Amino acid sequence: MTTLIIYIIKWAVTLTLLYSLYGLLLRHETFHAVKRSVLVGILILSAVLPNLHLTSSHKNVLTEGFSHVENYVSRIDAFSEEEGAEIVFLPDAPQEVSFDFSWTRALVLLYFLGVLICWGSYFRSLAGVVSLIIRGCRITTENSTAGARVLVTDHVTAPCSWMRWVLLNPRDLDENLDATLTHELAHLRLGHSWDMLLCELTCRTLWCLPFAWMLREDLSDVNEYEADRAVQRSGFPQEKYDQLLIHKAAHAGLQPVVNALNQTQLKKRLRMMYTKESTRRAMLKVVYIIPLIAFALTAFARPTWVEEVSQQLQTETEQVPLLSPTAFAEALRPTAEAEPTIEVNSTNRAEVAQEKKHEEELSDAKKLSETTHVIGEHQPTTEKEETLDSPLVGTWIKGAKNSSGSIVNLHEKKILPNGVFYVQCIHDDGTSHTISSGLWEVLDDQHYVEHIEHITTDPSSQGMDNVITYSFAEDEQQLYLYYIMPGNGVSGSEYWHRSQ
Repeated sequence: MTTLIIYIIKWAVTLTLLYSLYGLLLRHETFHAVKRSVLVGILILSAVLPNLHLTSSHKNVLTEGFSHVENYVSRIDAFSEEEGAEIVFLPDAPQEVSFDFSWTRALVLLYFLGVLICWGSYFRSLAGVVSLIIRGCRITTENSTAGARVLVTDHVTAPCSWMRWVLLNPRDLDENLDATLTHELAHLRLGHSWDMLLCELTCRTLWCLPFAWMLREDLSDVNEYEADRAVQRSGFPQEKYDQLLIHKAAHAGLQPVVNALNQTQLKKRLRMMYTKESTRRAMLKVVYIIPLIAFALTAFARPTWVEEVSQQLQTETEQVPLLSPTAFAEALRPTAEAEPTIEVNSTNRAEVAQEKKHEEELSDAKKLSETTHVIGEHQPTTEKEETLDSPLVGTWIKGAKNSSGSIVNLHEKKILPNGVFYVQCIHDDGTSHTISSGLWEVLDDQHYVEHIEHITTDPSSQGMDNVITYSFAEDEQQLYLYYIMPGNGVSGSEYWHRSQ
């Protein structure tokens, strides 16, 4: 869910960025084929660019901004998963647990509800068009193109087209049929139905983004301009065609699924037909989209040091597996004593199997008690005796604020010299519970790794290695961390100060 929400946000931002200057630079130009290519390209690029995983050698404000957004969204989704988690209470722990229904989660639910409503409305309109096609009576005309099917039905008030079908009212057969068919067949020949299908996919998914609906209207206008130009080039009298448009504008349009003769505003279409042709030099305005694409790619790029650290860690693990955090964790676990060998025959086979099953159940219960989300004091234990000498060792505090800016709880991160760490959330009412715990190991003077054994904020990262970049300030009294969650790739940064 986190990945989907982040992708939708990036999709909306990219579409807004690429479309931002279209109205100012290209909307009133007359090279309609180029304008159509630009609008379709914006629709495709806005959906594709967020999926490109690029790296950058330098940090920038845009990258850090999106990292904060991704981190915030991941916390919303993690909170949702935490509500459904199994909770075991300790005897001395408080027995009351409450979850606030966050307004951000309410917005997410509202968004997906809107998506369902919009797509339901679209499929309803599409079903209406299919019904008209099924009930229509097919006719043969002289100027119909190959593959086009012209249908006549009393249930349409204005000529329209969709995919390879043209729908006409019986009275259209007696009122300038040549101009009407030329217009609608131009829609079919140029593939305008596919343009509108791509628009609907974007608008129904990004229904809360006004720029998506504005782009849809602009692309529909351009499609009508191209069809009008086809009628003009066919030699049909201009004045007679103007009268036809005015006459058809008196009737209501059909479903937004189809290309209808009166779908765009009449005033814009008449003005465009009488507008002077744009010069070729005006086409250079199209290059405005190139720097915007580069800008979007820069915003979504990640620092290269993240990939380098991950690759270096993987290489070192393969070369010296005993130094890996996973092997380090395995080394801390007590070695089980060798079990005596028992000769199994037909008389004691059932008894041995039952004892083995009982031992497995005890082992599973022990593991569950160590990893289950526990409310109350939860501190990992270890039998390791050696100590780690690093300025990271100590107790660190980070304040969490609400929407008004008041500190509502504190996060306490204890990094112990025996290679163990754990993070607790201390609420304003004095209660606390463990957020995460595990093992840590220094890689160099800028990076250390946390092997996550227990975590509630992002359960998908449990059992993984989290590489963290750290730096100190104020004589090692302040700690700055930059991390990437290994479970979902979400990154973020944090400031901690040493507890006195």
